[in-house]
Amino acid sequence: MGLPVWKTVGGDLGIIEERVFYKLQLEAEETTGQDISYTLVSGKLPDGLILRTDGSVDGYPRVTDVLQGTPFDVSRNIKSTFVVRIKNQDGI
Repeated sequence: MGLPVWKTVGGDLGIIEERVFYKLQLEAEETTGQDISYTLVSGKLPDGLILRTDGSVDGYPRVTDVLQGTPFDVSRNIKSTFVVRIKNQDGI
């Protein structure tokens, strides 16, 4: 029985620009050829991004807490922390 193994390195995914389409393919391999599913188990992706079961993360990132009375974008970085689990058809 093979175990799925991450190929995508954990850690910082970099700075993602707001309102610009973003796509990332998370990668893992399964030595027995079974399908792998990806699920978000803790934390939160940036607003506007979704994790699909095939491991793709995509969407248009956005900030949902808007400052009132500011007619232009305000530069600031928002950190999102999350954990993704991979498992094969055997549930491993």
